[in-house]
Amino acid sequence: MSREIKIRIHDQTAMEARLKSIGARFDREVRVKDTYFRAPHGEVVKISETSEGDFLVRLKPSSGGFDYTENRKIDDAFDLRRQLSAMYGIKSVLEKRRRLYKLKETVFDINIIDGVGTFLVVIGPKVSNSTITKELGVKNPEYITVPFDELPRTA
Repeated sequence: MSREIKIRIHDQTAMEARLKSIGARFDREVRVKDTYFRAPHGEVVKISETSEGDFLVRLKPSSGGFDYTENRKIDDAFDLRRQLSAMYGIKSVLEKRRRLYKLKETVFDINIIDGVGTFLVVIGPKVSNSTITKELGVKNPEYITVPFDELPRTA
């Protein structure tokens, strides 16, 4: 299963240039609406509605990042949202743009989240803090160890 590590970025243009310089290729940009549910035991449960389809995503915090426990395409986001809402309750809804870059088995996912900020999510089977500091050369990264919906709103 894949793992993800998230950091805040302050200069999206510089990060995209750095990704290209290490050989990452721009794949696509997607608009997303994430509905987060009040899941138990620190688990993150959300439905991501995108132009490429809708997905049920479950994550568990692990060593300063998150491990995917489920990431599957769903056919009826409305019905599943209703079921999960009845089970857990809706915690929040975030809208964002995702700019996706790929390098081998790793996805570099720039999230521009309305009212929250801009972040780099690095996703892959062997992702670690050294991916951020050594491969990307980020000095003093601000790691995000909570779900995006738990971060303070900017405006």
